[in-house]
Amino acid sequence: MNRLKELMDSLIKKIKVEKIYASFAEVLGKMKNSSEFIIKIINILNNYLLTSNNADILRKILKSDDKEFFKKLFKTWSNNSVACLILCLIAEDFELSYNLLKKFDQKNITENSIKEYLQIIKIFESNEFTSKSIYKYKYKYFYI
Repeated sequence: MNRLKELMDSLIKKIKVEKIYASFAEVLGKMKNSSEFIIKIINILNNYLLTSNNADILRKILKSDDKEFFKKLFKTWSNNSVACLILCLIAEDFELSYNLLKKFDQKNITENSIKEYLQIIKIFESNEFTSKSIYKYKYKYFYI
C-alpha cells in the first residue's frame, strides 16, 4: 500500500494537471450539441478544484498574475454560470465575481435559475469553500 502511495505521489508531480485542464477546456469548448454533458464535466472539474489537496498547484496558477490559464478555462466554464463564478472566486478575481453575481440578479427567475442560486448557496456554505483562505481578504465588493 505504501508503494502505491509513493507511486501515485511521484506521478502527480510529473503530470501537468494544468495542461489536462486546458485540454478539457479546449475540447469542451469545441463541442456544440452537448451542453448538458459539458456542464457535468465542468462541475466534476470544479469539484476537484475545490476539494482536492492535489489541486493546490491549479489554484496557485489560477491566482497568479499570468491569466492565460484562467482565460482558457473561463471561456468554457461560462457555459455554466455557477461553475464560472466558482472559477472566478478560486482565482480570487473578486471584481469579476461581483459582476457575475449582479448578472444573476438580472435573470428572469426560472426553475433552472433557482437551482443555480441554491448551488451557489451550498458552495458558499460548504467546508471546502470556507476552509480555504477566503476570509483572510478584505473584500472591496463582498461583505460576508
